[in-house]
Amino acid sequence: MKTLNVAIIEDDALAANMLEWYLQSANYQCKVFESIQDVKAKLDVKEFDLVLLDWQLPDGSAPDVIDFIRNDLASKVPIIVESAHSEEDKVVDALRRGADDYIFKPIRAEEFVARIESLLRRSQAQNQMISVGQFEFDEYHDRVYANGEQVELSRFESKLFGYFIRNLNRQISREELFDVVWGKSDMSASRTVDVHVNKIRRKLKLDEQSKIQIVSVHGFGYSCIYNA
Repeated sequence: MKTLNVAIIEDDALAANMLEWYLQSANYQCKVFESIQDVKAKLDVKEFDLVLLDWQLPDGSAPDVIDFIRNDLASKVPIIVESAHSEEDKVVDALRRGADDYIFKPIRAEEFVARIESLLRRSQAQNQMISVGQFEFDEYHDRVYANGEQVELSRFESKLFGYFIRNLNRQISREELFDVVWGKSDMSASRTVDVHVNKIRRKLKLDEQSKIQIVSVHGFGYSCIYNA
C-alpha cells in the first residue's frame, strides 16, 4: 500500500511535533513548513496527498496559503485548516476559498486522524485515470504517465494533453484550448498554444509513427487522433 504524504504548515514547533506524531502513528509521512515564505520556496504540492494548515502563520494566515495553492499552483490537493479560531466568518472564508475541512483546536487525536482518512477516501475516489494507448492521465493531479512512468511535463502541458485525450478525434480551436487550459479568453493566444503543443509532441515522442498524434487543423487549431 502506498504511504501517503502530508504537508504540515505550522510555525509552532511543539504543535508541529504533535501533529507529526499523530500522523506518523497512523502511517503517514510528513514534512513541516514553518511560514508562507517557506511554502512558496519549498512546497512541491505534487509530492503531497494532503495539506494540513494552521490558521495563523508568522507572515500571513491560512487564506493566503489556500489562495496560493488553489490559484497560483492550480492544485486540487485536499486542504484541512486547523485553528483555535471558531468564528463562523473565518470557517466560511476558508471553506469558500477552497479548504476541504476545518478542525478546531485543541485537536482530538482519534477524530483528527478519522477526518483525514475520510477526506483522503473522498479525494482518491475522485482521482480518475484516463488511459489511451501507452499513456495515462491523472485528472486529479494533472500528471501524465507513459508506460507507467511519470513524464516530466509542466502544469499547462499536462492539462493540455489531458484535454486532448478527453476529446479524441475532435477538432478543437486554439481559442478553446487557451480558455480551458489557461483559464483565459484571448484571441491572440495562438502562439502560446502552438509552443506548448510542440513541447508535448517532443516530450511524449508523438511522431508520425505514434499511435497518438496531435495534428494541426489549418487556420483553426488541433485534433488529437488515436490509431489503436
